[in-house]
Amino acid sequence: AALFSLFLSFFAIAVADECTLSYDVTTGSCGNVCSVQAAIDAALADSSCIEEYINVVVNSTYTLYGPGNSNIVFSENNKRIKSLQLHCATIVVEEGFFVHSGYSLQELVIETIPGDLGGIRGCTETAVRFKSSLPSSVVSLQEVAFKDCHSTDGSPPALDIDTAGSIVMNGVSFTETSSSGDCGAAKLALEASSKFFYDELSFSWATAEGTGGGICFVAKSAGVSVSLHGPLNFDNVFAENGGGIALSGPGNFSLSHLDIPMAYNTFGKGGLLYAENITYFGLFDSNLETTGFSTVYGGMFYITSDISGSLFEMRNVSSEVEMNGVMAQDSGGIFALRGLTTVAIHSCYLTRGSAQNGYGGAIWFDNVENIKVSATEFKGNDAQSGSAMACTGRNLRAEITDVTFLNNNDGLFYGEITTDIYGAESCLPSFWSSQYSCPLEYSCSSCDTGSVCGFSTRNQHCYCYCGDSSCDSSSPSPTMSITFTETLTPDIQNISSIYETPITQDDLFPFFGVVIVLAAIILAVLVIAICVVFKVAQRKSNQSEELQTEWNEDESFTLE
Repeated sequence: AALFSLFLSFFAIAVADECTLSYDVTTGSCGNVCSVQAAIDAALADSSCIEEYINVVVNSTYTLYGPGNSNIVFSENNKRIKSLQLHCATIVVEEGFFVHSGYSLQELVIETIPGDLGGIRGCTETAVRFKSSLPSSVVSLQEVAFKDCHSTDGSPPALDIDTAGSIVMNGVSFTETSSSGDCGAAKLALEASSKFFYDELSFSWATAEGTGGGICFVAKSAGVSVSLHGPLNFDNVFAENGGGIALSGPGNFSLSHLDIPMAYNTFGKGGLLYAENITYFGLFDSNLETTGFSTVYGGMFYITSDISGSLFEMRNVSSEVEMNGVMAQDSGGIFALRGLTTVAIHSCYLTRGSAQNGYGGAIWFDNVENIKVSATEFKGNDAQSGSAMACTGRNLRAEITDVTFLNNNDGLFYGEITTDIYGAESCLPSFWSSQYSCPLEYSCSSCDTGSVCGFSTRNQHCYCYCGDSSCDSSSPSPTMSITFTETLTPDIQNISSIYETPITQDDLFPFFGVVIVLAAIILAVLVIAICVVFKVAQRKSNQSEELQTEWNEDESFTLE
């Protein structure tokens, strides 16, 4: 009870240290409060508010524009305004920005009406900038649509937030934004104490001349943790690296439940995402569809790290590529994974990746020390070398189990007969050099126990790959199943084939089985029929001989 009373006393003191003043901003003959800036000035001049801090609430049902409704600055020298809460229809900035706070505000809340009529538009500098070193600080954006915002000084055009506190973004969208530098829409720089919450983020026609066409996350310490869970939509976003997202470590990042079609383009690395110097990156339970165009490295993801112990983990992920497909002009048709300590991939379906002039139609491992891939199918990927997976640089351990390679082809125009994998001499595990033809034609089941199998109906090839460092029956890997896709998640099962031919691997082996059974039945029937005919003929022959003998005996008797 004593502690509770003490808490209440502290709470009362805290509340007593601040007051809240509310203003309605209208148009026309509006008195002294005709703008957001006028409301802030009125709050500072209000003698009835004697507390140390002021919370300013501004309400308006009108479109706010003109002097006083843009280029609003909260400086570090004036911290009496603790919070600004703005609820309005639309904010139109004719020149410059809307609001900048440099280590001044502790809370910024902006809420506009949803849809095309609301939001913040027309900025020629970063629309909203907020900096705070306080873990208790909050930035909250509700139904804010940033539109037609552009920066030419290399800064993000819509949002630039650097905080140790919390960021909340619900129903926020970015349309027709551009930066002459990094981050085509927004940049979030986070501390270990930072929290990021969102519900439905959309980026359309966002462009960065540098890295991160849509949004950039910058981890300022190794303790930063960012989780992107659920709706993220990227439609025609462009950047040099990371068409949609750019991540900069050290820090821990994860993406999950991403199932919205995406369209993006980069000219360098990572069509959808570019990540550097991350400590951990996880990708889970996602169905990634794309109408993406070409990159140089990493059609969807380019992830690199020099941090010791860095880990990339992926589970239950499907990549389905439409139209021209994910194309890396060089290497890593879908994923380019470089310099990581460990990569672990389980229960995934990767299809239609293309590394036009390099390595790894689906995945390119470069200088990855430990590689583990299990319960995964690679289908219809192309590359000059290693149509499904390729290993270059230093690789010490590779554990590849329960994996299927279907219709993957080396050589962009299928000019080569080798398929599925490529391993440079620096990739030490024997898996990378263990390819051999299936002992029985088109039969993965004829591979050694513990091997994985690659099969192609396009060029009629079947290959076995060793399951561990020894290519014999002692391998601990499970026997490869041709119908492996049945064990994947429902999102993965429903992906249809990209090929015109009606013949598939699953169709081919049952067909051969039926033919063999029918042939055996027909042969058995023929043998039985021949035996019956032979028996009948033999019986008739015996009967004829008996009749002839009887006739001869009768004739002899008569003569006598």
